[in-house]
Amino acid sequence: MHPPSAEGHVKATDVFVSCSFGKQAVTKMSTKDKQKVYAQWSETYEQDSLDNDYVAWPICAEKIFAVMSNMASEENISRPFKLVDVGCGTGYLGTLVSDRLKSTDISAFLVGVDFSSEMLEKARNKKCYDKLIVADINHPLPTEARAMDIAVAMGVFVEGHCDASALPNVLACLRKNGIALITIRSTTIVKFEQEYLQAVADSKCEIVQRDEQMYFGPAKAEYWTVRKTV
Repeated sequence: MHPPSAEGHVKATDVFVSCSFGKQAVTKMSTKDKQKVYAQWSETYEQDSLDNDYVAWPICAEKIFAVMSNMASEENISRPFKLVDVGCGTGYLGTLVSDRLKSTDISAFLVGVDFSSEMLEKARNKKCYDKLIVADINHPLPTEARAMDIAVAMGVFVEGHCDASALPNVLACLRKNGIALITIRSTTIVKFEQEYLQAVADSKCEIVQRDEQMYFGPAKAEYWTVRKTV
């Protein structure tokens, strides 16, 4: 059974198309119905993403380790890094990070957050996160996801899912001088750049890097590195 939308029935893979090409099937769905779609999509989510040349995960993994390296040298951090993966889905990024940690002298405590319990169950089976939390990024996240060194939100800020109003909830996860790594579709930036910039400023943060790279298929996204200043 497919959850209904204002336009009729929506298949799970329609979500990917809607997010990717700006169609409205997902935009008009309630949060509850989106959760139903993701529950179904959890079975094929990773393969659908890879089949559509989704490259944000490996790009983000490289950025995470660059941030860890910089923090280790600049702040002399020797304890395990605390990282929260907001919108972690089935845990593909968590697996990339966890596997790479095994070949380094870096250690980290990984927290995964998603609004789909079915997606999180897939992530749980990978055993790549130390803690998993069911939570909606459109609301303040629980204390277990706070005071983090690094917060990641890959593929989260997509029209119809989360807009700039949810960005402060990600940035609130950070400790002072913590770093957030986020992606925002280039087509979204064209429309809503000022809203995202204002959300960063309102959160007492600063953008330290913005670069546009491939996201999936022919589409690009901006990859932001944001530092918490207070």
